[in-house]
Amino acid sequence: MSATPEEDPKAKPKADRVREGITILQKLKEVGIGPTEPAFAEIQALISGWVNTGEAVAKAVPLVRFDRVAHLVLPRRRTAVASLVLKTVS
Repeated sequence: MSATPEEDPKAKPKADRVREGITILQKLKEVGIGPTEPAFAEIQALISGWVNTGEAVAKAVPLVRFDRVAHLVLPRRRTAVASLVLKTVS
């Protein structure tokens, strides 16, 4: 059985998860994907769950209206940084 994020010294601290999650959501707003978009709400929910549990998340979220897919990576380890990459749908 694995240790919880709070017990694992290699796990990303909650404060870092909060900071990285907020940064991703702010960047989405900067590129025009705001809170009224269904994909924004889905990404926000994934980040919220990650902040609370510390469990890693890797998911592709479709942004249909923008012809994009958001590839979201939320790591468990403190050595990795959370990321969201927007890719065009071809």
